[in-house]
Amino acid sequence: LMAVLCGLNEGPVHRLKITFSAIPDKPRLIHASLQNLMSYDGSYKNYRKHLAAARLPCIPYLGLYLRDLTYLESTNAKGSNSLSDKSVNFKQKKQVVGVIDFLQNFQNTPYDFRKFDDVYSMLSEGLPILSHTELSKLSYKYEVSVSHRKLKDEN
Repeated sequence: LMAVLCGLNEGPVHRLKITFSAIPDKPRLIHASLQNLMSYDGSYKNYRKHLAAARLPCIPYLGLYLRDLTYLESTNAKGSNSLSDKSVNFKQKKQVVGVIDFLQNFQNTPYDFRKFDDVYSMLSEGLPILSHTELSKLSYKYEVSVSHRKLKDEN
């Protein structure tokens, strides 16, 4: 989900205002709802709440939990007064174990993936890979052509 939302928020896609305005309300509302779900606000508060209530199996956004673990490790390193300080911060270690245990719940649940032939063939044949510059050029070209068509239709 996060990868799809990031892709839709990339400059060449995000700038397609005229194109997005032609999308029916229902998909736009779904997109807005998913954007809200994955919002950074409150350290992904909405996503964390949703995931805590989700039925397994599901695949969590690992980037969030890697960020949590990095934060916990960096706060532990800052809390150490010197290199000779060999004390263990048990509260911090318990939090690290909590994150890892939470993620292991997702690994311990079997997944029953179904093969969708159309999607499988599209992914296995490979998708074109375009640079950001190429995407920007295509985006600009498409949006200009759509705006010209729209102007013609209005006249």
